[in-house]
Amino acid sequence: MSIDEPDIAVAQSDTVLRARARRLRTNRVIDIAVRVVVLIVGTVMVTVGCLVAPPVALLGLGLLASEFAVVRRGLTRARRRLTPLRKWLARQPKWLRAVLPLVTVLSMLFVYFTVLRIL
Repeated sequence: MSIDEPDIAVAQSDTVLRARARRLRTNRVIDIAVRVVVLIVGTVMVTVGCLVAPPVALLGLGLLASEFAVVRRGLTRARRRLTPLRKWLARQPKWLRAVLPLVTVLSMLFVYFTVLRIL
């Protein structure tokens, strides 16, 4: 047994699963049901992520982008616009790269608790 054999088995099982999923998606009812479930779960993840934890919102956007081209285009555009910011941040000192997420979290908490007090 060589080292590559498990990789081949994984690749073959992945191909089989993708083929099975494609066959299922040819059924219009199943396709619509999958899209509705993805829409609901993705929207809930984005909403909860915006309120509580931004990484959850990003996962929700990724899930929505897997089914909807509009979201996929929006994510591609956002990535393109954020690339210069990421490059700028990479050139900054380590202490600044450590402080910026902390400032972001603190500002989110401030807004979150301010909105809760208003409600």
